[in-house]
Amino acid sequence: MPLLHKSKLRLVDLLESPQYYRGEVIYQKDNKFIPVPSRSFREAFELLTNDGEFSYFLHPVGSFGFVIDNDDLAANTQAIIPVMKLKLTPVIIGSESFMQVSQLRIRESYGQSGIARNWYEHYVRSHHGIVSDCEHLAGGKLLWQSLIKSADGPEFSVTLNSFTTGEKLMDVTSSTPESEIWSDDSSNKDKVLLFHIA
Repeated sequence: MPLLHKSKLRLVDLLESPQYYRGEVIYQKDNKFIPVPSRSFREAFELLTNDGEFSYFLHPVGSFGFVIDNDDLAANTQAIIPVMKLKLTPVIIGSESFMQVSQLRIRESYGQSGIARNWYEHYVRSHHGIVSDCEHLAGGKLLWQSLIKSADGPEFSVTLNSFTTGEKLMDVTSSTPESEIWSDDSSNKDKVLLFHIA
């Protein structure tokens, strides 16, 4: 992935505050999802992997990710309602370019299927790292807790980094106190989690 010039991205572009907001995990109703032409998945989008039940896709310019139920893909309809969708924005951490996920939405009936964690893992295997949102709702926190557990193994790593300097502040594992990662106010300002290959 090409490096981006640092002047093209500023901290204000994130438009979010770095804190955790307590509340319930909210999944989206089907009518909140915009159908995507099925041809796009077959002809244009990059297939990250297919696990038999779901297919994991990346938009050709890398700006969006999708998860599709394989039964919907096999139905050969004109359009498909994604099971999950997310937006990817390039950010600079130190001198390296990564993608930051935002606007992650999962259909309510697929809420407990683990597809978000799987999409992150497959993306990181074939591309680069994923940077956390600066704002964590309950669902986002649960997702990052599962990624941190994945990083307890040999394949993946999670670090806490300064957004502005890129400095690695610490390695994050499942034994890292939550207070060092999340807060209910802006005391962890400028800190982001980075999920990458170990």
